[in-house]
Parts: sequence; structure tokens; C-alpha cells
Amino acid sequence: MQQPEKTGSAFERMISQLQDCLWFPFVGLRRSELLTKVDALLVDQADSTLEDVIWVTRALQITDVKRVAEPLFYKRFHPGMVTVGKSKWPREYARAVWLDAWSRMLAAALPAAHGHEAIKAMLLVALKRVAVSAPDMDWFYKVDHLGLSERQRLVADFLNHLETSGTALSLHLGEAPAKTLAWALGAVFGELQVGATSEPGASRRFRLDPLIVGSGWHQLEQHHRWGTFRWSGPGLTSNLHMPFVLDRDYRVRVHIPFSVADLPHPRIELFSNHGRLDVVVTSGSDRGLTMEALVRAQDPAAKEMLEIKLGTDRTVRPADVCDSSDTRALGVSVDWIEVEPNIS
Repeated sequence: MQQPEKTGSAFERMISQLQDCLWFPFVGLRRSELLTKVDALLVDQADSTLEDVIWVTRALQITDVKRVAEPLFYKRFHPGMVTVGKSKWPREYARAVWLDAWSRMLAAALPAAHGHEAIKAMLLVALKRVAVSAPDMDWFYKVDHLGLSERQRLVADFLNHLETSGTALSLHLGEAPAKTLAWALGAVFGELQVGATSEPGASRRFRLDPLIVGSGWHQLEQHHRWGTFRWSGPGLTSNLHMPFVLDRDYRVRVHIPFSVADLPHPRIELFSNHGRLDVVVTSGSDRGLTMEALVRAQDPAAKEMLEIKLGTDRTVRPADVCDSSDTRALGVSVDWIEVEPNIS
């Protein structure tokens, strides 16, 4: 099991941490003086749910995190572990714990947000994790298969919980809670219907930025030619949760501008909600690759959010193949995903 590093400014670390929620550093190596600077763990009736992630979030306010390539510990999974017990909680109780834990997550991250735009950027990432998808985080309260109305209620209840639990966004943003709710619902769900445009078959391009959530990615980076992009890794599987409903058949294109190794023919597979996709790969003038696949809606009435999964057969450390000090395990880079209603 591997997790990526967290570097950059405190704000960049917080955005990245909200997106993929590191917990490994909780059992990693740290300077003893750090323990005096991070608040103690919360002990509550919900068995301190997600408190390891929240502790790491607080620590990331102070320092970055580096990944040591060698195995440092073993985690034992067994029937009597606390995690198994939480997965059997009643649904409503699990929902309440979910909202409370994420309220504490956002509270731990907010000190790094300076200004209204930064606060809203951080809030938007948290909202999408709360109500759209939180892979590897929602083992006790799953959100992936909720209907649209249930997701909208989660957003409303989360914002209300923030107000009543001491992280009042109305104070941070200087606006009434109703205004924040209206903005949040529009920001999270306002672009669900990609095909609902005046031009039939119009496509929509999504760049990999904080609006797109998923797991199995390194931090957002900037390239002078391609703009914002992310490396897959350190694992072999990466997920992207697209901000719209799979209400019909869509053509999806994933652009891969470059790879550490194996270009122009990296071994990559694409999957959607219901399995492996048949992919057509084309090379562009920029020497990158575009992977195109048809994603069929199994049940348009189910209001599923589209998930794209990218799988590679290996990752590579740049330091092992070229003159580089980068020791991260990288797969391929992705800078945008294009979605177009299938009209054929």
C-alpha cells in the first residue's frame, strides 16, 4: 500500500489532502517536536472515526510529507478490527458520523485558506468528497450509489453541520448560510447534464484541477505547454469522478500528454462504473495520446455519477531512468478528460 507525497504551500497541501486523505503518515516517522504542535486526537463514541486522517491534515499545516520507498510497517486486517465494526453501523448513524468527521477535516484544513476564493476552493473539494465520491474513505458510509436528491441533502446537511459545530462558514465568507448553500449546490451539481446544451452532441472538456476528485494521483502540477495535469501513482490504479450524471451513452476521451516510460505505447486500460472499456488510442501532433471509449448508461434512471478508472501495468521512478532527483513512483500524466453525448 502506497500513498503520494504532500509538498508545496500549506494551501496546496490542504487541497491535495482533502482530495485523497492521507493517513499513512500517522503511523510513519516524524520528529517528536511535531507532536507538541498538533492537537491531540479526539476520542469519542464513534471510535475516533477518520481521526488519523484529520491528525495528518493538522500536521500538514506545519510540514510537508515525504514518502520512504521501503516498507515501514505491516497493517493486520482481521474480523475483530474496529474498521469491520464501523462497516456494520446503522445507515443513519453512519451518515451522522460521516458529516461530523468531514466537518472536522475541513476545520483542520481551513487555516491555510486566506481569502474568500481560497475558502470556497477548499470547501468545494470537501463537498465533492462528502456528496459525490470518496474512494477509500467511505467504507462505513458509501456515497457512490446515492441518488441525486440524496446527494443534494448531504450538501445541505453538511453546510448546516459546519454552522452548528463551530466552523461557521458564514463568518469566514461574510455571507448568509442560504447564499453559501445556493452557491454550493450550483458548484457541485450545476454541470451534471453535459448534454443539456443548445447544440446537440456538444462536448465538454474537464481539466484535472480541484474540481475533479479521485484517488491514486499525485498532486496537481503546472506545465508551460499543457497547463494543469496530474501523474497517476504511486499505485497502478487511479480513479476520476466526473461531475455529471450518467444519464445516457457518452463518448469519453482521456488525454495523456507524456509518460516517464513506454511512450508512444504505454499499456493502459480504462474502466467505467460497469467494467472495462474498449479503447481506441490515437497519437496527436503534441506527441501525446488520446484514449477514446464509449461509456454506456446501464440504467439512466439510477442517476449514477460517472467514474473513470485508469489502470497501468507499472510505475517508474524518474530517478531510475533519467538524470532526475524525482523518486516518486509515476504512471502516466493526464491533463484533460472530454465528455460528449453519443448521438450515433
